[in-house]
Amino acid sequence: MESPTSTLTPTLTCGGCKTPLSLSGKRVGDSVNCGCGRLEVITRLKIKEGSLPPAKIMGQLEPQEQKEVDETLRRIKMRRVGHASRNVEIYPTWAIVLSIGQFWLAGIMAAHNLKVTGQRERGRRLELIGGGLYVLLNLAILICGMLFWQDLSPLLVGPVLVAIPLAFGAYALSAQSQTARAAREAGAGQAGVLVPFLFGVIVAIAQAFVAMFLTSSLETGF
Repeated sequence: MESPTSTLTPTLTCGGCKTPLSLSGKRVGDSVNCGCGRLEVITRLKIKEGSLPPAKIMGQLEPQEQKEVDETLRRIKMRRVGHASRNVEIYPTWAIVLSIGQFWLAGIMAAHNLKVTGQRERGRRLELIGGGLYVLLNLAILICGMLFWQDLSPLLVGPVLVAIPLAFGAYALSAQSQTARAAREAGAGQAGVLVPFLFGVIVAIAQAFVAMFLTSSLETGF
């Protein structure tokens, strides 16, 4: 006598409208369209009542199917990263945004978030880019001030001094956004911002004094 379970048709419940979808003739990794317009990627955890054959080779998937599989895998990876980072402390997004004026500090905060969520190489690289860009920008300002002091126009210098910090700040914020969000959703704590902000203020004051000294020296002559 045939087992009752052998006649069961595997199904999957749509994540949008909760309608059961038949998976007859499908494989793990395939996709199925629901009447509500949602495209569901079939994973073993989603299958109800029965089982399906293993997934096809990735190259055999349609472009849309491959995109959906990649997105599912990315979300799974982010959830795992967040779960592994639930006991760490990360800097909040607003702190990184407020420190963009001192863009090297925004880079350090974003790099910290990357490091504590397991992406140490990306964190180190971000720190090096931010620190190197800060040094190069200040050297360029110093050299241009000494060589072209009389010809420098605020209309030319101003946009450059604003654009570089904004561009790097946006890059740093974007680099850590997904992993930081996953860690927060998993319960990661908030790192203290008082010490970094105080350090940033001290550096900004030092910069102001150096700028005043150089401006006075260039106007009067060394």
